[in-house]
Amino acid sequence: MHGGQTRPDGKCARLVSSLGSMLLCSVILSTCTSSSPPRREAKPRELTIIVEQAKRVSPDKAQFTFEVKNNSERQIYLAGYKLGSRLRLHPVFLEQWRSETGWKEVAPCVDVLPPRVTKLDPGQAVAHELVLEVPLPTVCKERNLRLEGKFRLRLEYFETEDDAQAYWDKYGYGSDATDELKARIAVSKPFEFSAVRTQHAPD
Repeated sequence: MHGGQTRPDGKCARLVSSLGSMLLCSVILSTCTSSSPPRREAKPRELTIIVEQAKRVSPDKAQFTFEVKNNSERQIYLAGYKLGSRLRLHPVFLEQWRSETGWKEVAPCVDVLPPRVTKLDPGQAVAHELVLEVPLPTVCKERNLRLEGKFRLRLEYFETEDDAQAYWDKYGYGSDATDELKARIAVSKPFEFSAVRTQHAPD
């Protein structure tokens, strides 16, 4: 003994070492936790298009099954009509990815305005089926569409019925309106058709 001090025995030394390690781990954990920003849940989109099936039944014919749902707490207005008890949304645009220009609208290519405006109530979902056959109608600028590569579906919608009707009356199909009547846009996740294999006749 020197100066009245006592040396801690082995148990005390181990206890002090263990407490020091725990304190260090606590400080490190607290620092890591506080440095990570809190995560926020992504808000769902107002209008979603879920492609349930996209099937090419032949080199020149494809079928699409999809659901359109209003995820908001208010009514959403779109172009469409009722066929019996079923609600039909029209037009539903089909876009194809082009490496030169990006997403290009390929269907429908008709020059008739939608018959009327319809609505989706909060939480309402509508199931849809579309059939696309090539060549496209004669009014289309590009009739011989290749059913291969990436595609997606697109819808235009509005907050009020008056806005929807005014938009269609003024601009018609697939316009790029830039004023106060500009439509809101909903798109599906892209889906893909593989390249069509050409069968060669035997020699």
